[in-house]
Amino acid sequence: MKSHLGFLLILLLVAVTSNAQIVTPLWQTERVLKVPESVLYDAGQNCLFVSNVNGSPTEKNGEGFISKLSPDGKIIDLKFATGLNAPKGMAIYQNKLYVSDIDRLAEISLTNPREVKFYEAPKAQFLNDVAVGKNGTVYVSDSRTGRIYKLENGVFGIWGKVAPLSGSNGLLCEKGHLLIGTNNGIFSADPVSGKVEKLVSLSGGIDGLKAVGNGKYIVSDWKGKVQIVSATGQSVLFDTTDKNINAADIEFIPSKNVMLVPTFADNRVMAYKVKL
Repeated sequence: MKSHLGFLLILLLVAVTSNAQIVTPLWQTERVLKVPESVLYDAGQNCLFVSNVNGSPTEKNGEGFISKLSPDGKIIDLKFATGLNAPKGMAIYQNKLYVSDIDRLAEISLTNPREVKFYEAPKAQFLNDVAVGKNGTVYVSDSRTGRIYKLENGVFGIWGKVAPLSGSNGLLCEKGHLLIGTNNGIFSADPVSGKVEKLVSLSGGIDGLKAVGNGKYIVSDWKGKVQIVSATGQSVLFDTTDKNINAADIEFIPSKNVMLVPTFADNRVMAYKVKL
C-alpha cells in the first residue's frame, strides 16, 4: 500500500488514544471504495469482501456493489457484484454470500457473482447486519424496527420468537446462540426457545460485533470508536471519531489477530494488528 502522511497521522492517533502495544496499524486501501460499510474475510478463498453503499444508506439506486480484496488490501475486483441497494452486513455459507440490502436479502454466488437471488423482507425498514449459524440459518437485523429476520429452508421473514430490541445491529452466531448488538449492549438469543438474556451492558450503538474468546468481544460504534468489552468491563482500543473517520461493521481474523475497519464516509478499509 502506498504510504502517505494521512496514514502516518492515523498511526500516531492510534498510538496516542490507545495502548500502542495492543493496536498497530498495518495498511489501508486507497480511497477507491464508495462508502464501505462492512468487511468480511473468506477463509476458503483467502480474500476480503467489502460492501459499498455508494450513496445514502437508505437509497435504492441500484449502484451498491461488493468489492473483492486480497488479505493485504489490494483490489482484486472493485465491482465483484453489482446492482445492489446500499448493501451492508454480509455472511458466507456454502459458497453463497448473503448481503443485507435495505428491505431484502441478497444471495450471491461466489463462483458466479452474476447469479443473485433476492429475498424480500416483509415490513423491513433498515436491514443491517447478517450472521449465519452452523446449520445454515441466516439472521438479519433491522436497526429501525429492532426486529430480527431469519432465512430458513428458503423462507425469509420476521423471527417472531424474539421481541424487538432497540437499535438491533451487529450480529454474531456463537456457541449455538445468536448474539445481538443493540443500543444498550449485547444480548444472547436462544434460536430454539427465543429466550433472550443480556451478556454485556454498553451504551451507544454496536455496528460490528466479533468474538475474541474468554467472553470478550470487539465492538465498533460506527462513529469511530472500537472497544474490547465483556461482562466485567470495557477498554477502548482506539477512537477516530474526532477525525471524522468512521468504524462501521468491522471484521476480525482470529488466526492472524488482524482487525479490518471499513471507514464508511472516509472511503477506505484500514487494517490493524491487535495484541490480545
